[in-house]
Parts: sequence; structure tokens; C-alpha cells
Amino acid sequence: MEQTATNPDMIGRSPANDVSIQGKAPQSVFIAAQSLGGVLRNSMALYRANFRPLLLAYVLPTFPFTIAQQVGQVTKNDGLFLVATFVLLIVSISTAGAMTTMIADICLHNTPSVRRSYGKLLRGGLWLRLLLTTVWQILVVLLGSLLLVVPGIILSVRLFFTPSVVVLERLSGNAALKRSLNLSKGHFWRLWGDMIVLSIVFVFAPLLLLTLLSGALGFALAAYGAPRNALLVATLPLGFAQLLIYPLLFIGIVLLYYDLRVRKEAYDVAALSEDMMR
Repeated sequence: MEQTATNPDMIGRSPANDVSIQGKAPQSVFIAAQSLGGVLRNSMALYRANFRPLLLAYVLPTFPFTIAQQVGQVTKNDGLFLVATFVLLIVSISTAGAMTTMIADICLHNTPSVRRSYGKLLRGGLWLRLLLTTVWQILVVLLGSLLLVVPGIILSVRLFFTPSVVVLERLSGNAALKRSLNLSKGHFWRLWGDMIVLSIVFVFAPLLLLTLLSGALGFALAAYGAPRNALLVATLPLGFAQLLIYPLLFIGIVLLYYDLRVRKEAYDVAALSEDMMR
């Protein structure tokens, strides 16, 4: 049955499973088998209730490179744009790992902390294993795309949870890829549809709207002979918007990962707590 969180004071809690009632670890509405609608609503509820720490976890490392990317694009500085885009991709991989840890903390009823999330990522070189495994995941998907388009699409969906596996299950390399393949087995079409909708709702639709608004503002400024600096200012809101909306996509991915483990392994808060102690 689909569960959603509507009361911020109860985010991540299920009253029926409260420790004071049943004497066991309280459950989380986010660690459950969920429909696509449930994932969308719970992603927004979790982000809204923990907006500041989740936003900071993403913004702090990515902010300078996002702005540099926008500046390079507007000023037609291809070198700056390409370097900023490449570094932003690398940094975003680590950022996704830290946010995965923070979301797990929220589901375990711990106060989310940017310092603790990145501390866990840095401990034991987890960030490096995450980076190398994610790069390997991308290369495998690209290889599948080069052979034929369809294998690339299938691999992109089946391997989508590799970063979550690295962070929460401490697997890496081929073991992490195989684990993601096993988790997603039998759920390809549902996951494919879910990922498309999540990407449209949380990323493409907002960015398209903001790009149109930013372009209209830039066109108006250019029509009145505004200097290049003014045109740059018109595009900066787009960069800030990216910083605001991307955490939603990361949250949705983690909730889909929980959904799969609940469906296939009866995953719960106790199991997540064990994963976080690895």
C-alpha cells in the first residue's frame, strides 16, 4: 500500500510502528514499496522537511562550478564551460553519495548533518570507490550504446542504482554493477517509466520553464542595448535553479532504491541501520 508523508513533524515516522508502542525500531514511510506517485510526493515531502541540510549538501561543493559553467556559456568561453562541466560532473558524483547518506540518516530519525554525511563518504576512501565505480558504470552504458542503442538503454536503467549500492552496501567495481543488475531484474519497464517521469518532473520541466524565462529576459535586455554583464545576470537565475532542483532527483533515486529492496528483500529500518554501520 502506498504511503505518503504530509505532516512535517512526522516525516520519516510511522505512528503504528513507533518504538514506544511496539518496542522495536520505528519504521519510515520512505522505506516502503511505493507507486510512482508515492515516490514523487515523498521526495518533495522529504526535501521540504529537510530543505536546509539537503540543499547545503548539494550546493556547497557544486555552487562555484555551476556558476562558472553559466558564465562560460554566456561569455562563449568554451574552455571555461567545458572545464566547469567536467569538474561539476565529478563533484556531483561525490555529492550524490553524501546525499544518499543524509537521506539514510533522515530515515533512521537522525538529525541530518552535512559534516557527518561527507565524513562518512571520506572515511576509508569511500568517495574514491564511488567515483571509480560510477565512471566504470558510465563506460559500460556507453559501450552498450555504441554496440546498439537498445542495450545502452537497458544498461542505463539496470545499472542506475550502482552509486546507492556503493554507498549503502559498500560494494564497488563489478560487484556493485552486478548487485544493481540483480536488484533491478524483473522491474525494467516500471523503473524505466519511473525514471523518465522523475527526470521530467524534477529536472527537465523546471529547467525548460526557467530557460525560457531567462532567455526572454536576456532578449529584452539585449533589445534595449544592455551590456554583456546585464545579459550574464539574466542567466544566473538558471544556475541557481539547478542548485535548487537537482536534490529532488537524488532523493527520488534513493527512494526508488529503497522501494526495490523492500519489494525483493523485505528491507526495513533495521536493515538500513545495518547498512550504515558497515
